[in-house]
Amino acid sequence: MSEEAPILDGIKVLDFGSFVAGPAAATVMSDFGADVIKLEAPGVGDLYRYLPLVPQLPSCDLNYSWLMVGRNKRGLALDIKKPGAREPFEKLVKECDVFLTNLPPAVLERLQIRYEDLAPLNPRLIHASFTGYGELGPEASSPGYDATAWWARSGLMEHTRAHGAGRAVPPPAAGDNSTAMGVLSAIMMALYRRERTGKGGRVYTSLLAHGVWANSVALQAALCGAKMYDDPDNPEVNVQELVNHFECRDGRAFIIAVMASDRGWPTFANCIELPELATDPRFATAPARGENMIELLDILEKNFARKDWAEWREILLSNRITVSPINRIEDVVTDPQVLANHMLVDLELPGGRTVKTVNSPIWVDGPAKVKPRRAPEVGEHTEEILRGAGCTDADIAALRDAGAI
Repeated sequence: MSEEAPILDGIKVLDFGSFVAGPAAATVMSDFGADVIKLEAPGVGDLYRYLPLVPQLPSCDLNYSWLMVGRNKRGLALDIKKPGAREPFEKLVKECDVFLTNLPPAVLERLQIRYEDLAPLNPRLIHASFTGYGELGPEASSPGYDATAWWARSGLMEHTRAHGAGRAVPPPAAGDNSTAMGVLSAIMMALYRRERTGKGGRVYTSLLAHGVWANSVALQAALCGAKMYDDPDNPEVNVQELVNHFECRDGRAFIIAVMASDRGWPTFANCIELPELATDPRFATAPARGENMIELLDILEKNFARKDWAEWREILLSNRITVSPINRIEDVVTDPQVLANHMLVDLELPGGRTVKTVNSPIWVDGPAKVKPRRAPEVGEHTEEILRGAGCTDADIAALRDAGAI
């Protein structure tokens, strides 16, 4: 029996995006066998290639950001504004299943690459567009990154900080990568619809929409008129003693989550070697603990500081307390659970070097994902792709003379 082909084998994607959120969706498709062509400007290419040069980010001899989001793709450097470049571009559109872009609506119109511009060339085309703030309204074409549109504008930045504490920025591409899964979902739904109707269509989303979705529980509370914990006029403290984080003697931190508060309180008090807390009238019930929250937290913090994380981990898990280490970056990449579930996979680089790369976060029983291939250099496969689209040597020479490739 022959091995089953990857799920998206035969699907061709033209990735005309930049940075992360749109292109990362194409990366996931490539993991499942899609042929993804990365379309970039000649010379410089996608500016995301240069992210590791930002001084505040980790320095490395490998281009780690591009290594992940650019994997498995073929590189095409083509300036569609140059003379003669429109024809090969349109040939590619005609044979693609998905056109993916995160250019602003005004730029899509100027370049004539909106859905209504490309659909006549290929009625089966799925046109996936992605913006910072949505396609309508006064900021439809405003630039947006995950720190601004997903994190700050959605309320996540303000809602996740303790009252009066400083604000934090998200890890690089945190909002982009989560939003990419929404882009992927929209594309796959459109492909499913195409299977049923034979017709392509347009799908779209935004960083802001996904930030609002990520913050939906708090936002729904606000929509229902709830009083928010971060309201300065609200005297309550936004702290739950049984869903909280603590630091151990060795500096490692962890978070616990004991949701059935009164029922789980005696077990919790006994296992952390403070059985007296179970009957202490200040803490015996949830309302009492709420009234004496600050005092209780002080007791718990001092108690957890008596032992190292490894000791507390064994105690808490053996008592079926839901607990997780607050991993540092170096802990995540060696976490046995991460490794056991193939969340990191090998990627071979030139010169026989192999590094781990972050796997896409979904699996489907049956056909395996493709073996990761290194990300392309700018325009590495330009001639190969253009010849596949029907360009002759003379066509390619003319494009080069025009500065289009």
